[in-house]
Amino acid sequence: MNSKRVRSLLLSAALLFVLFLSWFIGRSIFVQGPYIKDRSADLRLHRQLMEAMRAPAGELVNRYALNEVTYISRVTSLSKQWIVWYDDQLNIKAQMEEAQIDAAQALAIGEQNGIAASAIQFGWVKDRPAIIVEDQNRELALDAATLEKLMLYEKR
Repeated sequence: MNSKRVRSLLLSAALLFVLFLSWFIGRSIFVQGPYIKDRSADLRLHRQLMEAMRAPAGELVNRYALNEVTYISRVTSLSKQWIVWYDDQLNIKAQMEEAQIDAAQALAIGEQNGIAASAIQFGWVKDRPAIIVEDQNRELALDAATLEKLMLYEKR
């Protein structure tokens, strides 16, 4: 009778331990995503990612600095590619999953605005993360999320 009670208590303790471990692992995986930016632990992780991106191994996408955002990088996290806009203090200003960026539509909008044989870059225009569609003569800035036209200007 006593051994059944001990066995039952051990089984309950093991079940609680497994539940706690599952919760802890699930929470750890969730916190690593670059899409959560309102908690301080996530911001620390972002800063570490961005510091790593400053190294020569990091891929710097572009350096359009039309206001306080000076670096734009590609970051891979949880098997997803992110475009991250951040400043010199490694404060994240904006971020977007690269799969959500409609490059074909951006190029089509560029052609409608007289930009042929265009290439896509990333930038920051009028306080918004932007896709920059450009050819040799002109640049068109589109809002990264909505592809709304922000600015069209001649290159110097």
